[in-house]
Amino acid sequence: MKETTLTSAQLAELQHCFQRINDILGLSISPTDTHQSDAQRPFARPRKRTAHRVTTATFTYRWLASAPQRITLLYQHLLRAQWIASDTTPDDFFSLFAGKDTPVHIKWT
Repeated sequence: MKETTLTSAQLAELQHCFQRINDILGLSISPTDTHQSDAQRPFARPRKRTAHRVTTATFTYRWLASAPQRITLLYQHLLRAQWIASDTTPDDFFSLFAGKDTPVHIKWT
């Protein structure tokens, strides 16, 4: 597997996305995690659009058997926020978190 190095701006954006996803799912973050408020963040230049990269990565959701409704809530929120394509079906999105190989691709907008 190829190792990827993130810039500090990319890391901050990733942490912000994880925080929003945890907020959507109702998960709490440990008090040791700190995030800069929007007022504290330095001005970031707009990034260049890169070519779309397709990955076959899937994820294993730890609470799939006990709380599958959280994936549904995440799916609905991402659709409303227009972070995923509107033609993404709930079953396709759910298969992303089943931890098994799948031919499904999610288009992130």
